[in-house]
Amino acid sequence: MRYFNELLIEIGKEIRAIRISKNMTIYDLEHKSGVSNKQISFIERGLSPFDFETLVNLLVGLEISLQQIVTPENTYIFQKMIKYKKELTDKETNN
Repeated sequence: MRYFNELLIEIGKEIRAIRISKNMTIYDLEHKSGVSNKQISFIERGLSPFDFETLVNLLVGLEISLQQIVTPENTYIFQKMIKYKKELTDKETNN
């Protein structure tokens, strides 16, 4: 989906930055979140899609709220994604 990968990359960058700022290794976050170190690595590099439950587990492991990873950049991408999806839906409705 257009913009989806871009959004995942930005969220992954935020997760990595917060993890590092807390002096946590990927293994520390794995232990605290229950998400495998391999999946965390993929998420941080934007190589793996993830579901909301995984995101919540990572937030719990990092001891942060969702608002702490919502940056102006990923909010903008999310808004573009919604607009794009709406345009696609409108096109399908008009055909």
